Amino acid sequence: MQVRLANTKTNKSSTIYGPESYVVSLTTNCSGKGILSGHADGTIVRYFFDDEGSGESQRDPQEHEFTTAVASPGGQSVVLGSYDRLRVFNWRPHRSIWEEAEPKEIANLYTITALAWKRDGSRLCVGTLCGGVELFDCYLRRIIYKNKFELTYVGPSQVIVKNLSSGTRVVLKSHYGYEVEEVKILGKERYLVAQTSDTLLLGDLNTNRLSEIAWQGSGGNEKYFFENENVCMIFNAGELTLVEYGNNDTLGSVRTEFMNPHLISVRINERCQRGTEDSKKLAYLTDIKTIAIVETNLKLGWGELLQGDVIGLERGGGKTEVMVMEGVTTVAYTLDEGLIEFGTAIDDGNYIRATDFLETLEMTPETEAMWKTLSKLALEARQLHIAERCFCALGQVAKARFLHETNEIADRVSREYGGEGTDFYQVRARLAMLEKNYKLAEMIFLEQNAVEEAMGMYQELHCWEECIAVAEAKGHPALEKLRRSYYQWLMDTQQEERAGELQESQGDGLAAISLFLKAGLPAKAARLVLTREELLANTELVEDITAALIKGELYERLAMKCMRPEDVSVLYITQAQEMEKQGKYREAERLYVTVEEPDLAIIMYKKHKLYDDVIRLVGKHHPDLLSDTHLHLGKELEAEGRLQEAEYHYLEAQEWKATVNMYRASGLWEEAYRVARTQGGANAQKHVAYLWAKSLGGEAAVRLLNKLGLLEAAVDHAADNRGKDRKEEGEERSKDPGVCGPEHLCGSGKCHACLCPLDTWKSEQEAGLWSDALRICKDYVPSQLEALQEEYEREATKKGARGVEGLVEQARHWEQAGEYSRAVDAAELSIKFLPPQRNMEVVLAVGPQLIGIGKHSAAAELYLNLDLVKEAIDAFIEGEEWNKAKRVAKELDPRAHEEFKTMLLIAHYYATRSAAQSVKQLVRCRRAEEHSVRRAHSQMYEAELIHILDSSAWALESPHLFQLLFYLNKSLALAEVFFF
Repeated sequence: MQVRLANTKTNKSSTIYGPESYVVSLTTNCSGKGILSGHADGTIVRYFFDDEGSGESQRDPQEHEFTTAVASPGGQSVVLGSYDRLRVFNWRPHRSIWEEAEPKEIANLYTITALAWKRDGSRLCVGTLCGGVELFDCYLRRIIYKNKFELTYVGPSQVIVKNLSSGTRVVLKSHYGYEVEEVKILGKERYLVAQTSDTLLLGDLNTNRLSEIAWQGSGGNEKYFFENENVCMIFNAGELTLVEYGNNDTLGSVRTEFMNPHLISVRINERCQRGTEDSKKLAYLTDIKTIAIVETNLKLGWGELLQGDVIGLERGGGKTEVMVMEGVTTVAYTLDEGLIEFGTAIDDGNYIRATDFLETLEMTPETEAMWKTLSKLALEARQLHIAERCFCALGQVAKARFLHETNEIADRVSREYGGEGTDFYQVRARLAMLEKNYKLAEMIFLEQNAVEEAMGMYQELHCWEECIAVAEAKGHPALEKLRRSYYQWLMDTQQEERAGELQESQGDGLAAISLFLKAGLPAKAARLVLTREELLANTELVEDITAALIKGELYERLAMKCMRPEDVSVLYITQAQEMEKQGKYREAERLYVTVEEPDLAIIMYKKHKLYDDVIRLVGKHHPDLLSDTHLHLGKELEAEGRLQEAEYHYLEAQEWKATVNMYRASGLWEEAYRVARTQGGANAQKHVAYLWAKSLGGEAAVRLLNKLGLLEAAVDHAADNRGKDRKEEGEERSKDPGVCGPEHLCGSGKCHACLCPLDTWKSEQEAGLWSDALRICKDYVPSQLEALQEEYEREATKKGARGVEGLVEQARHWEQAGEYSRAVDAAELSIKFLPPQRNMEVVLAVGPQLIGIGKHSAAAELYLNLDLVKEAIDAFIEGEEWNKAKRVAKELDPRAHEEFKTMLLIAHYYATRSAAQSVKQLVRCRRAEEHSVRRAHSQMYEAELIHILDSSAWALESPHLFQLLFYLNKSLALAEVFFF
């Protein structure tokens, strides 16, 4: 996997960096000097070109892959979904950074597949892989205002205002992203007022009209008046500002000292002039004797004009000036005569005067807007020459030419017949065409029985279907010719799909299918075939459509209808394999499952190490094998060194002990202790702590136990569970010679770690339990072992055979009670003092009993005490402890060692080969009736194995042959479980 840089100038490329996982997303920063790459394993790499190619990656090892993300409606928050977790990032405008909030952990939520915000940003909806839907409230804070309103701050710049009595809601939002500082509800609790650092927000709760205007705060000295339902009046420092609700611009600002709202009159669209959209007027007092009237729709700039005192008007030289005293200076403001002249002409309906005036002006955006207004009004008034002139001025040549032809028709009719030529049907139809209302034009033509003209209109517009519809309705003799012309036109313009639909409507199915296939639309061809039995019977036609469907991956519908089940299965599996090669695993899975072959999908996912999908399908289709599958995957991941993932599968399989052993084998004692503490309970925690301490030995062990607060508990645990620990210790040593045992404690009998065991073995000695006493002394106080042995020998000599027989009886008692470790210790001790014949009798009696209850290692140790090497090897082999059997054979019987190695090599080779070949055969034997074929293959390979082993007489003894056949059958069973 590489990320490469291509230079388009030199036509060369070079590698920037090589990540460990393939790239799934790539983007650049705003400057183009850095990139971010996302990878399949969840890694994100950031790379800067100005920084000599240094890159850095960031990945949370506990985080699964991000599956979906969504931004809030205001764009100030982004939520990312993964596995059992939501991450939230908030934009901080003052710091210009994205800041991550505390992640939202939701246990058992599983993978998040969909996220969606409510339109007002107050709630987040979360959809999961398991089909769950969760709804979360999202807000910064929530306030109850005067016990009547609820203010919910869903973001720094957005507040939802809810009337608690009526339930109505209004979303107050700064469109510039400024933070809303405070919200007030004024004017008989109907109007909203809120301020940001640079704007003022106003709103009407009844009509839901909101405004945001630029506003520099003045310390809260503004006074608001809401007497007018359409306009908010704001007084501040001698200035009056008008804001229309629903408009983000101020209507105007004027200076006045008379701030009584009853001395101000505002009228909004109470008398609209013709051709204009708005009529907004303001009347106010400039002084006690003067009323000023401002008409805001003409945009005369009165706000700026009235910043001073108006002292007069002067008209001369074709212009009008308003004289204003600003401080000690008199300033002249020139009024826009053009706007006044045009508005007057429009109000009077004198479009010729308006045209003459506009022709004197240069083309500016304002002039262009006036030409458009005049063209619209002229068309409505049927003053077509003026409308033609307007379109010429606007540069709309096509419309101007069309109107010129229309005017010629109207003028000709007026001259020949008199009256208004604009009432002629052709003129009215053409005006309808100019407005793109072709149905109205058709109706006008047909009212005058002008069928040819209606058809000509549609042909000129290439609306062939409408033209043919008119011909059919009127029974026109050229109908068939029109259809042929239409079909030819479709073919000439390469509209095969439309031509196919035309042929289908005329009943020619074969021609339609041919055209659909030519257009690359096999799905349409399949739909048509499925609706007609005569086409469905055409085998060659169906095969052609099927081939086209397979090529376009659109084969399902026809396949289910036209093919045999076995052919459908082959088709689906073949296509699924193609999907797999392309990396489209979900599509491949869907195809496998459709033909009831989920095992093939499981094999696919396992081959590509997509273990989550393996578990999903096994849980759905083979729930009885789910635990075994988890265990198998755990072992595979452990072998690959992916211990955290292996832990997950072990725990899902209820195999926490396997997890502990995995971490112990890797030397990760802290992880082993964690799992034992959380999964195994108090006893498991103490036991692992004890084994951890054993692995350290000496003072380090004592310090560890003190740190964990388990020193006393570990000593008690060691005294109470030595039999079990002894076996585990032997197994541990066979695996890792470097593991230390309890003999690495100080052994002096004086330190705190030795005093408790010392008391224990003395108690056992006093109770006559010499085997326990010797064992504890040997493990924990080895310096006292020799003296204790001498004391025991003296005691045994005094009692004679009676004392030894007592040990034998004690061993039998413990065996019957199920305390097998203590029974073994007693048997070992009795062997020391019994005569050889009696020793053999005891061992041959105890050994098979231990093997029968699964204590193979203990039985082997007893056999080794009497040099019964072959019996010891057999015990290890039957317990599948191959390493121990091999070591004993190597050290004590070289001949047996060589034969044992041969046996293992043959067993491993044939078990592996048999499993692989059986898998190959079982892939072909998918049906239930072919189970006998599987068993036949299994028996064949077993016979072959026996034949190969025939050269080794030792290997053919029944216990070893049984183990080899068991190994073979186990491999075959595992192959069936995990691959089928």
